Amino acid sequence: MASRLLVRTGSALVMAPVALGAAWAGGWWFTAVILVVAVYATVEWNRITGSAHAALTIVNGVSLALACMALQDVGGRLALAFVVAGAALAAAVALIRRWPLAWPVTGLLYLGVAGLSLLWLREWGGFLLVLWLLLVIWASDTGAYLVGSRVGGPKLAPRLSPNKTWSGLAGGCVTAGVLSVVFASLAGGEAAAFGYPFVQFLVGFVLAGLSQVGDIGESAIKRRFNVKDSGNIIPGHGGVLDRVDSLVFTAPLVALSIILLREFGAFTNG
Repeated sequence: MASRLLVRTGSALVMAPVALGAAWAGGWWFTAVILVVAVYATVEWNRITGSAHAALTIVNGVSLALACMALQDVGGRLALAFVVAGAALAAAVALIRRWPLAWPVTGLLYLGVAGLSLLWLREWGGFLLVLWLLLVIWASDTGAYLVGSRVGGPKLAPRLSPNKTWSGLAGGCVTAGVLSVVFASLAGGEAAAFGYPFVQFLVGFVLAGLSQVGDIGESAIKRRFNVKDSGNIIPGHGGVLDRVDSLVFTAPLVALSIILLREFGAFTNG
């Protein structure tokens, strides 16, 4: 376990500065990183679900690139329209290849909306909002791994993700909640979108729980297709999709929550 932890830590030390640096720079730097990650994640998704094809890679890449450019220059509605159009083309490719429509279409929508959500969060709330979300998810993953591997106990979802335990879930949720409160106290509650310490803890706690849902969801898909990892590009972590599945699930939820709360006057910036 110690050697695996060292490999995971080494990979994280390489990836974290790139992700944080791009998020800090914002603009096209952050857009480029999100685009590369999203497109590669769709490639892994299609490989897992047995629908890998060069035509789908081109469709996904072009539609996501157009969506990212639209979000930067025009707005979210046109960006979403490009993702939906890409999904329609993906469906056409699936029909021609005689594949089930659901997998390539769902993959592009799922990963495309997640990427646009992260870009929108950076544009609306700035670097500190994205930093808060990244740190909460990383704290959740780290806390769950450390507590679960040491405490063990009853399995959370033994058929879908045999290594996950209830103790790991609790450890990840508490770690994320504490990190969220600490971040708010240092950076200011407004920077993290939610002000009161109890609310900040609760938001981090809930996000950690939801991130595990995203992780288990990906595990269920891999088990459905008898695949262990989405890839092996990241030592100690597997594929890109294995590394970002929690964030992919939570980023749209955070963006949607802020949009809804803004409609009720909870936020005034953006």
